[in-house]
Amino acid sequence: MPRFSALVLLAFSTAAAAGGTATVEVTGDNAAGGNMTMRWQDADNVRIDPPNQPAYMLLRGGKAYTVMSTGGRTIVMDLASISNMPGGGPGGMGSPDMGGTSAISRATAVSDIDATGKRETIAGIEGETYTVTWTDADGTSHSGDAVLSDNGTVVEMSQAFGGFIEAMAAIGNNKPAGDAISEKLAAEGLGVLRFENQFRLAEISDETPSADTFELPAKPMNLQDMMKGMQPSQ
Repeated sequence: MPRFSALVLLAFSTAAAAGGTATVEVTGDNAAGGNMTMRWQDADNVRIDPPNQPAYMLLRGGKAYTVMSTGGRTIVMDLASISNMPGGGPGGMGSPDMGGTSAISRATAVSDIDATGKRETIAGIEGETYTVTWTDADGTSHSGDAVLSDNGTVVEMSQAFGGFIEAMAAIGNNKPAGDAISEKLAAEGLGVLRFENQFRLAEISDETPSADTFELPAKPMNLQDMMKGMQPSQ
């Protein structure tokens, strides 16, 4: 079944309050594998360092960018400029693969979130196991087990990542996903510790990242600017 890790996190689209840092183990058949690092101030200022990627993604003031280094040069790409290009949008050109976000645009509803009564401790935080049943854009039903927690920092992480994913979905000209998920999960005040064997929180801290974590290291470029920069000199 498609990965659900980022889909579950999308449930929390309200602003996070204090900021923090999380390391997430990303696995699964379609994932690159490795640890994804996420740092956030709130739902509008989030940095994602995907596993095994020479670039990172930054949501700053609600706008999404990719920051990459090539030939000793730092390039900041305004992702809105490539949203209408083939392969543009989340997971496309200029956008590092975070291993899990592609399932978001295919999810339209969550029908059930059922507690199993089982408990599981992940990253030193105890949570409860739920069976989540959801439907994708093709009308196909899927289900998987998720470990959820009401730990405040975990909920903040989920809120911030939700804001990031919603911004990415909008850039990809996709209908914003997650309304149904928000109604199901945000009302419960829960965050995600694990989804099946594809997403697992490794560690989390409520220490607020330094402000320069979210600064743009260079002037943002649009796709046309970048293509001009790749033109051979005459």
